[in-house]
Parts: sequence; structure tokens; C-alpha cells
Amino acid sequence: MLIIIFIVSVLMVSTVRYEILPNFEFRGSVKNKVKIILLIIVAVLLIIFPQQALFPLIVLYVFSGIATWIYKLISGDLESVEGK
Repeated sequence: MLIIIFIVSVLMVSTVRYEILPNFEFRGSVKNKVKIILLIIVAVLLIIFPQQALFPLIVLYVFSGIATWIYKLISGDLESVEGK
């Protein structure tokens, strides 16, 4: 548990960016539609299995930000990694 607290506290002061909720438009891009569908699936999971789904979904969200940051760092997209 102490390791999780340390990781989350370091991420709070880092420059790692996370995805935000999309605008609710199905006329937008395919990426926006996928985000909306995933949001609906997550909401259903939280309604049906709240105790079993919440922690894994939060961990998945945290790791998605770290994975995106590492991918942008490796691909050379330094401007978006540094937050400029």
C-alpha cells in the first residue's frame, strides 16, 4: 500500500498528462466515439460491480497516463511530454 501512495504522490507533481473526458458528440472523430463507448462500458461496470471494478479501473487509468508519457518520450514528441 505504501508503494501505491508513493507512486500516486510522485505522479501528482509530475508532468505526466492524462486524457480528459470527450465532448459527447457521435459526429466527431472515431477516437472520440471509442472514448464515449469506453466511458459507457466503465459506467455500466461501476454500476454492476462497484467494489470489484473501481480499483482496477483507477489503476488502468494511472498506467495509461504513464504509458502515454513513455510512448511520447520514446517517439521523440518532447514538446507534449514537457507540457509545452
